[in-house]
Amino acid sequence: MFSLTHNRLRWAIVGTLALIVVIVLTVKFDIFVDHSATSCIGEQSRTIGELSDETPLIQSFIPEKRHLTFIEYRIATYTEGEEPGQILFTLSDPEGVVLLERIVPLSEVKDNAYLRFDTDLVLDRNTEYTVALRAIGARSDRPPVAWVSEASEGCQTDISIPGAYSGPEFQVNAQYGFSRINFPAYFVSLGMILLCVIAALTDLRFEEKGRKRAGWAVLFVMPAISFLIVEILNDFSFFGKNIQVYIVNYIFYLLIYLFSFWAINRLKISVIVANLLIYTIAVINYYKILFRGEPVQIWDIVTVRTAINVSGQYPLLLSSALVLTFLSLLMVGIVVAKIDFSAKNKRERVIGVLTTFALTIGLVAALFATDRYQITRLSFMQKLGITNNVWNQPANYSKNGFLLALTMNAQDLIAKTPEGYRADRISEIGQQMAQRKETLEGRAMIVPIARNAADIAFDGRGSAESVDRPNIIVIMCESYANLSDVANFETNIEYDEYINALSTDTIRGPLYVSTFGGGTANSEFEFLTGNSMAFLPGGSVPYLQYIDEKSGSLAWTLKGNGYSTLAVHPYLESGWSRPKVYERLGFDRFISVDDFDRPEYIREYISDRSSFDKVIELFENKGDSPVFIFNVTMQNHGGYGEIHENFSEDVRLSEYPDRFPETEQYLSLIRETDEAVNDLIDYFSRCDEPTIVLFFGDHLPGMKNGFYETILGEGMSDLSAATMQKLYRTEYFLWANFDIAEANNRSMSTNYLSTLLLETAGIEMSDYHLFLKELYGQYPVISTMGVIDSTGVRMDCISAIPDGDGKLRDYSYLIYNNLFGKKERATYIFDEPARTVPTAPDS
Repeated sequence: MFSLTHNRLRWAIVGTLALIVVIVLTVKFDIFVDHSATSCIGEQSRTIGELSDETPLIQSFIPEKRHLTFIEYRIATYTEGEEPGQILFTLSDPEGVVLLERIVPLSEVKDNAYLRFDTDLVLDRNTEYTVALRAIGARSDRPPVAWVSEASEGCQTDISIPGAYSGPEFQVNAQYGFSRINFPAYFVSLGMILLCVIAALTDLRFEEKGRKRAGWAVLFVMPAISFLIVEILNDFSFFGKNIQVYIVNYIFYLLIYLFSFWAINRLKISVIVANLLIYTIAVINYYKILFRGEPVQIWDIVTVRTAINVSGQYPLLLSSALVLTFLSLLMVGIVVAKIDFSAKNKRERVIGVLTTFALTIGLVAALFATDRYQITRLSFMQKLGITNNVWNQPANYSKNGFLLALTMNAQDLIAKTPEGYRADRISEIGQQMAQRKETLEGRAMIVPIARNAADIAFDGRGSAESVDRPNIIVIMCESYANLSDVANFETNIEYDEYINALSTDTIRGPLYVSTFGGGTANSEFEFLTGNSMAFLPGGSVPYLQYIDEKSGSLAWTLKGNGYSTLAVHPYLESGWSRPKVYERLGFDRFISVDDFDRPEYIREYISDRSSFDKVIELFENKGDSPVFIFNVTMQNHGGYGEIHENFSEDVRLSEYPDRFPETEQYLSLIRETDEAVNDLIDYFSRCDEPTIVLFFGDHLPGMKNGFYETILGEGMSDLSAATMQKLYRTEYFLWANFDIAEANNRSMSTNYLSTLLLETAGIEMSDYHLFLKELYGQYPVISTMGVIDSTGVRMDCISAIPDGDGKLRDYSYLIYNNLFGKKERATYIFDEPARTVPTAPDS
């Protein structure tokens, strides 16, 4: 049945390739080293217990893993610069034998920072060890003190604080680093290489019946192998699912392989094609989870050009999971390539193709029938316990498996006509807005406006007409957010001091967005159009899918009021199809990276300072008419792991020094933004024309370094809907160089920002903006992650809201008409200032 080949050339080629792979894996052995850290930081942190050379501070701990790589203790010195004395660190076993001793000069200890002691020790996981800290030769009037907190879960046990406390109820604020060489993964990899060699050197010979049995065995076993491999790359989520989930996933994979076989009619080709397709998508998902913290969606394939533009900033690191899964698939591919099996009967093939296709469609339809908001339990899949957890996609993919979750999300790729939608209802809404125009314009959206731009006389340049309409500068800042809004943490210096202090002639507050870790274009879309992603298919990107003709936007409204409209993005213009989208949204000109002359770069991106300088340059050359400049920055884009010569990182996490370098780089970038915003506001505060600056963040940065999990105290897949929404909240401020009433902490979602801007500027709004102004009074937050009403009550989804007056229904109608109305699109509602009562459009 099988025998080793006698072909010497094959032996030589296979042996050489195997040797090269073994050498590479051995040289790159760090692929198989797993690093982890345990934080021991409880509540009510404080400094108690002075360190001296007489009685040491003693902290006991039991190591969670054998190989201890470092210990960090947080120390307060209350000093800067040269100080006499030393910190003596000793680690001892239960018999008092000193295993490690370290001496650090006090002059090298940063105040309120974690002091790191590298250990590189192999310990017993069942033994309690002690660490003693002494201060030798320190000033008696100002000795160093350890930071202590209430005991929490971790590896620390009893503590003895000199002159203060002894017992288990408190602990030193500490971090313990461990490493583990994943020898099983390494040796399994070597075993897989050996199996690949054996498979490559083995010749298989079957009789007809044996070949048929082997072929069918492959078709029924391969789905289980693929399912396992995909879930390993899906954040190691193969285990812990319901039995029904395993069964449905297996059936889905089986149908894929059967359809591929019947369609191609060559076992080895069909299996290899299916394997490559499935594995490629699984690897893309693996890296997206790694870089963005969220799983892949169908429309990520469409955004491939944007992905190519930015993917170079993320290091495509190998891991033991990738090595093992690839070798497993390679071995299977080698074996399958030796089985020559096909269907001889054409009629049998046709029946096979039609049957598997029909069953696949039926399964997809059943998955599409799941209620994305889990309100009902009527569908077949929901009776099996399979529901689409749209607000927490990491949990969705972990619970249901990659393939089922991806398919359930795909049900919303095609925008559906809202129930009850009709063109004459759009006309009725327009008439209602026109009839209530004066009432709505006289009602302040957030605060009474003290004085708007039209009331102020400037003695600067420009005609009288332009003085009535302030210049409008909008900065959508890449990945800008205040991460302390997610959960509190401390840094060595403030990183957003200027922006946080803005209050004079400023309206500001939390901004609820519909994307996390990426998806800049969707935040742009919500701001510019007033449409909410909450009413559009999950995972969709309107810039790529829906804006194929003129669409209502802030730019069109301002053009109707005599503004010139400019869009600025200091990066490649191809991303998100911006050139054609901006034209359809009413921008006169798009300025991309090609239009910047010798800009400043921070990391690989043009700095916010240079981006703002371009805004100022465009403003100074605008001519007599007022200008609207929409600037989408790039400086803070993801990919925070590398060190760059052109950027000095100065922000440090006080409680987690060196543990989250990506986060520290991000916060240092935000500090650069803060300084650039200071200069921008300073320039326009001295400007002799009325000008408004609106600044907001498009989304939080995606970090797969465990930072969010650490400060939140739980894994991403375990977060509640309300907690998850913290990751979908940035900040905004609207500042003017003229007198406006000030407001702080005024929450809103991105779709309302343009309406607030128009109201503050005293610009005549479109009917659509008047509608949004009224809707804001009832539901100030509408996003993909939930709805918050005017009383502060939060609801997970729109379908859970009693819509007594039909406002949300009408909003969905307007969004649909704006995007998909085509000939029935009500241009008088979206593109023109509300001046007259419209008539119904011709049918």
